[in-house]
Amino acid sequence: AVEWPPHLHFLAMLTTLWTGCFCKQVTDPDPWWPLHLPMTVRLSMTVALDLIAAGFTELWKWLSPIYPDFAYWPLWHLSFGLTYLLGGGIFGAKVLLYIARTRRFSTEMPSPTHLFYRSLLFYCTSTGLVDLNRGVMFMVYPIPGGYSSWANLLWDGSVMLIPAVAIAALGSRRISNFLARRFDKDTRRAQLDGAFFAELLNALPIHVGQTWWLHHGRNKSCYPVGDRRRNWQCHTVVKVQEQHFAVDARAGRYRPGSQASLLWLPLPGSGESAAELLGEAKRQLRCIEWGKITADLMRGSVLGSEASDLSQMYEMSRPLQAGETIDFFLSHSWYDDGDVKMQKLKALVESFRNRKGREPTFWIDKVCVDQSRIADCLKVLPVNVMACSQLLVLFGKTYPDRLWCAWELYILFAFAREEHAAERLVLLPLDSTSSAIAQLSNFDEAQAHCYDPNEERRLRQVIRAVSTREFNRRIRACASTVLKESSSAE
Repeated sequence: AVEWPPHLHFLAMLTTLWTGCFCKQVTDPDPWWPLHLPMTVRLSMTVALDLIAAGFTELWKWLSPIYPDFAYWPLWHLSFGLTYLLGGGIFGAKVLLYIARTRRFSTEMPSPTHLFYRSLLFYCTSTGLVDLNRGVMFMVYPIPGGYSSWANLLWDGSVMLIPAVAIAALGSRRISNFLARRFDKDTRRAQLDGAFFAELLNALPIHVGQTWWLHHGRNKSCYPVGDRRRNWQCHTVVKVQEQHFAVDARAGRYRPGSQASLLWLPLPGSGESAAELLGEAKRQLRCIEWGKITADLMRGSVLGSEASDLSQMYEMSRPLQAGETIDFFLSHSWYDDGDVKMQKLKALVESFRNRKGREPTFWIDKVCVDQSRIADCLKVLPVNVMACSQLLVLFGKTYPDRLWCAWELYILFAFAREEHAAERLVLLPLDSTSSAIAQLSNFDEAQAHCYDPNEERRLRQVIRAVSTREFNRRIRACASTVLKESSSAE
């Protein structure tokens, strides 16, 4: 419907590559940094510049009308040009503002994908209005021998305006929430999100000179409670090979050439891709039925260290049947009161039985993970979280002090809006709700730890990669979620 001069279109494309230079800092040594912007940002600027180019084209037609015999045509071209310039100018300013905030490393800026969707909305709205006006113009003032398919223009304009009309009638938040819920219900997509985090954990390298802790389990009373040295001793990685690495198993400095003191261990990460980890997680995924969960299990009384005990625990769970989905991923701290946790579970199961007519299934780490190869099983823990229908949190006094527990919560909230992730969260405080809200509101990952210091280091590396501030914010957001649910229940 719009004939843009080729030189203006080429100018818009060329200017897109350098649009970031308007915000370029003088001290920036890289003149090509606009090319490093996200593709969605560059596409958004292309849309804005194309609209501006179309606006100047219509103004050029207004100044030199093609059909001087029709008195109303210049006014039509003027209205077209102003419509294009208004849409392109407003959105172009938004894109430049985004680039400026990016250059200042601002934390308060929209997502580049959201920016691109807004550019498409501006483009559809501007083009739809112009096509409608142009269709009316050709219908009222037909041009002999000229473009006469005014019905097509009216149809095109109406279709292009559908997104704007839908947003105006229903609201952008309601539409986005509906689409997000449909997207989040995709179980395979949720498991792929979990596989992404599993790949991050699995890809962390081990290098020579790195600290590595070995477990001795003596519970040395000379160290305070909570000090990792009560049950662990610090050593150093001295050799790294393709599948294994070696640490100096003696206390003191390692002597090069001494093989007697080396302890060879398998590398915890083997570089599998997210797809490979997803397949491995599906093969390992198990559940435990409610009838096999006992008070002794929740107290940790059946947790031994002998091989027979580990095998007996693993046999309490079973593989999933075809098409079966685990109802609850149980996130809790083994240091909290097991009897209280059992009481909470009984009430939950009773409510579930009344609603579903059956008893729920659970994922519990001590019985659904093969404890004899715990490192291989824990690397796919994020996939296990996202493979369950809901995340059940038994929130006790020590829960916010366990880094693995916080990690499980973060996985749930990382790829979804907080209100949508909250629909999959079932939080049962073991004490009072107000106490749980207070602890979540003040959560600090620096105060949370793992029993295994090697796992703690790996988790902290990933947390720093995704931003410690964002990690804390996501966990603290659970407090407002619990508050809203308790208020609605009342």
